[in-house]
Amino acid sequence: MVNSNEIIDTLLDLQKQIEELKQILKDAERSNEAKMKEALFAYKENLTITLESMKAANNKHHEDQGKDIHNYQNIKEVAHGKISKQSTQYRKFISGNANDGNLNTFSHTNGGNAFWEVDLGRAFKIKQIEIFVRKDCCGERIGQLDILVGSSHNKLEKCAFYEGPAKTGFHLVLECPHIISGRYVKIEKRDSINLELAEVKVMAYDEN
Repeated sequence: MVNSNEIIDTLLDLQKQIEELKQILKDAERSNEAKMKEALFAYKENLTITLESMKAANNKHHEDQGKDIHNYQNIKEVAHGKISKQSTQYRKFISGNANDGNLNTFSHTNGGNAFWEVDLGRAFKIKQIEIFVRKDCCGERIGQLDILVGSSHNKLEKCAFYEGPAKTGFHLVLECPHIISGRYVKIEKRDSINLELAEVKVMAYDEN
């Protein structure tokens, strides 16, 4: 038979173990809470550092954009009066008529594989090319044009392509897909029709 004193001792021992277990759980909870607080604090610190870095990077980006705007704030026409040439010449219609600032004059080639080219004198950061079509007639002849830009005759990059046909008196604005640094601008026809240009304007940013 089990002694009553033994039962009491066993119950007391169980109660003691339960209290010890409760204390262990409390200690573990405190420890985990401290660890969680420590981890949360470290996370907040890292988050603050990340946010500050992002702010600094964003401010630098805006500063850089401001510098770009400052450097490229002046866009101007740079082909007027510069040395030009064309593949061939029809009668008195010289290549210089296409960049003399006069819309009543025009250049005119004679034969196929036609092109017109201007030497800007130095490299510019070119944004777009504007072509003015003759006002008196023959606008439909302007089409199938490759607009090329480059640092030399052998290093020309395509700025734009104009399929056409245009109409008499048209003003074409052909923008490059990105700013191209170049000294030479060439307008080249893909078909066998003469190239006739009332005026060509090269619009570029000037860092100077």
